[in-house]
Amino acid sequence: MQTGLFIKKNRNTVTDIALLIIVTVIAYLPVSFFIFSLKNDSLVQYLPFRYHLSESIQHGYFPFWNPYLYTGFPIHADMQGMTWNPIVLAISSVTRYNMSVLEFEVVIYLALAAIGMYSLLKSFSLSRIICILGGISYMSCGFITGSASVIPWISSAAFIPFVFKYLKRFLEYPNWKSSLSFSISLCMLFLCGYPTFFIYTSYIVLAILLFAAITHFKNKP
Repeated sequence: MQTGLFIKKNRNTVTDIALLIIVTVIAYLPVSFFIFSLKNDSLVQYLPFRYHLSESIQHGYFPFWNPYLYTGFPIHADMQGMTWNPIVLAISSVTRYNMSVLEFEVVIYLALAAIGMYSLLKSFSLSRIICILGGISYMSCGFITGSASVIPWISSAAFIPFVFKYLKRFLEYPNWKSSLSFSISLCMLFLCGYPTFFIYTSYIVLAILLFAAITHFKNKP
């Protein structure tokens, strides 16, 4: 009986995630189907950096240095250059960046934002429909729809729910699996997101951990 419930629960989760991905693609149809081009910072800053990074990787060397900016610039030292972004590196190892590839990357972040909020809400044992609607609402909120020109803001929004989900799991089940999951999600926020969001998130995480530690030792016999 328990095995059947577990299988059904996993099947529902996979179905819900597939639904969230489909809704994300439809909600951002002009981007996901490459109908309209991203503009502003996405066009003049993030695309050139990613193009140079992908060109370098495709030619077999890592782009520590960008010779086309400021008569030479250590691109690996720029936190917003996304040189250490695992998603950008994975895409660059397969293909060269252009606007369509950049828009595909943005859709990945949008889908992760929906899935992350869905997973966070699900960890509170909320109803299935509430979790799905929460993921859709978060993915389509005004902050994300208005941040298409600043991709690190969208990527930050994609990984913040995972940080708090695995922080909650770590506090409930303090073992190496929950600790590793929390560390990876926080690392992804640092490598993919905007520095300000990582700093603020870290402040909140430290406050929660401090409160949990005080509560633990206060209630300890």
